[in-house]
Amino acid sequence: MRGLTNVSGDDNPSGQEYMGVPDALDAMRTRREFLGAAVATTVVSGCVDRSVSQASSPGLFVPSLEQGTIQPDNTCDGGDHSPEIQITNVSRKTNALALVVDALANAASEPIAHWIVWNLPPETATVPSGVPQRPTVSASLLTPDPGLERRAADHPFVQGTNYRDTIGYAGPCPTDRPLATTYRFRLYELDSRLALASAARRGAVVNAIDDHQRSSAEISATYDRQTGQTVDFSGSTE
Repeated sequence: MRGLTNVSGDDNPSGQEYMGVPDALDAMRTRREFLGAAVATTVVSGCVDRSVSQASSPGLFVPSLEQGTIQPDNTCDGGDHSPEIQITNVSRKTNALALVVDALANAASEPIAHWIVWNLPPETATVPSGVPQRPTVSASLLTPDPGLERRAADHPFVQGTNYRDTIGYAGPCPTDRPLATTYRFRLYELDSRLALASAARRGAVVNAIDDHQRSSAEISATYDRQTGQTVDFSGSTE
């Protein structure tokens, strides 16, 4: 049986301990952990493979992107519901998590905010699909890792203002670009909760994240509204 996992090495000079759970606690989470690692380290569909380290990064997995497609329910062509987010391998020293989903229209433009979430409890294993579009959302909505202590169950997590000037998730809905648009999902480990007012915009949230970031993980996909699916899928950590 697999026990708790400690990670150390050149990318983890402090020898900090990373969270793990015995297989007997949650077989499904073992699958998520495997898939999350695959997403975080593999680049496919004609892109160049990247060499990345898992030693200091959390695991991020979005099931709706598993087959290289963004499901219509997660876009304006369907229900426009936020996708399920699965999280693994969070450091014990992490005090909060943040998630930023944005669109990269081109290299010269500022990213377009589609979903901004912060002060997620560090023990979060799953953020379910269809998160309510409210400034603050009860953490009871989240599925905690069954093998980890719930340290922040009484604190709501917070959502910011997206590009549509609404709160919460705004799915892919490209209308003015003939080419597919790239959407990036980035998860951040933070050393403290962010002292930001709810409904804050991307710039303020990213600046606050920069002051408290410990590590991050990222996956991205490009959505072509004409075909209703992604044409590329990649993942990385840093």
